[in-house]
Amino acid sequence: MTISILQDYIQRIRHLIRSPRGNNRYAPHKPFLLLAIIELIKQSEIEENIIPFSDSLITLFTKYISLTPVSEEWGEPIPRINAFLFYKNGTCTDYICKNIFGCDDGQQPTPLQIAGLAKKIETYEKWDQVIETFRKDAFGE
Repeated sequence: MTISILQDYIQRIRHLIRSPRGNNRYAPHKPFLLLAIIELIKQSEIEENIIPFSDSLITLFTKYISLTPVSEEWGEPIPRINAFLFYKNGTCTDYICKNIFGCDDGQQPTPLQIAGLAKKIETYEKWDQVIETFRKDAFGE
């Protein structure tokens, strides 16, 4: 890879759009997913211009998005970022129901529960600092 191509990628990553609607509401999962993809490329698990949805990708994404160490270091709770997986009929997966919303088997979260968790994630004011902390850790800075 030439230096100019590498510089181009660095520039693109620096300007990664995390607010698709331009409303200053960040989508902090994008840099974490990108870090997971970079790691898979480094490990030669991704060798083509196709990113498969795999256990390796999920494991690395979960590793990077785990905010527990940062939360403990800062002494404040950082909202857990989740991908809410819903079926076409509007119901969540069993995993999301049980592990994210704490629902009993067979129960679905209420719209109020879903909105409350989404608002907590969306309104956290330090996402830029969280991402910078992970970036420094990932690149050894």
